[in-house]
Amino acid sequence: MNLATHTHRTHDPRPAGPKSRRRHPRISARGVAGHLQSRDASMPGLPVENISMGGLFVRTSAALDMGTPVMLQVVRPGLKRAIQVTGRVVSSVSCDEARTRGLTPGMGIGFDAVDGDAADRLRALIEVLTAASPPPPPQPVSPTLPAATAAPVPPAAPALPQPTVHVVDASFLQLAEARGELEEREARIAKMEEEMKDLRRELLRRNRTIGELALRLSRYESV
Repeated sequence: MNLATHTHRTHDPRPAGPKSRRRHPRISARGVAGHLQSRDASMPGLPVENISMGGLFVRTSAALDMGTPVMLQVVRPGLKRAIQVTGRVVSSVSCDEARTRGLTPGMGIGFDAVDGDAADRLRALIEVLTAASPPPPPQPVSPTLPAATAAPVPPAAPALPQPTVHVVDASFLQLAEARGELEEREARIAKMEEEMKDLRRELLRRNRTIGELALRLSRYESV
């Protein structure tokens, strides 16, 4: 896979504001990670910056080429199993652009049609993340307005109690994947050793049979 180093300037990884043209508003996805798989590359444990029913943005310094089809497994502590979706790369922010514009390097993934169980579980995850997000700060009163005509600032709504969120560390996810591959390899080795034992037993049996036949042949020849 040729990893893209060019800059695509159509994506801002920050959550969409009121004037955003996105069909689905994106929210912060703290603690969510994505295992990304394309035809030629595997990128496990990418932190998800924001997410919606239509797509997500993952943090990475090596974005894939625009239009690359991908398969994603979205994971978060508390999920019994990953949410699997498919999509393609629709935007990217290079490291240089991120430093210049104060953005987050990574790439945007637009989902293909999400329906059935995957849609229900994705919607439930977004509801949990929305509830865990802190309320926006109150807007300050414009200093140009007289104090008598300034609209009163309503008190900020009390923050919802936030559950403890454990951020998925990429190295931990990679270690878990490597451990699974090691266990699978050990199981294959154990199976091969059993097959070798069976072959040795079969070889010994056939050697005994050959020895018996050779002995009988020698007796016939000596008559």
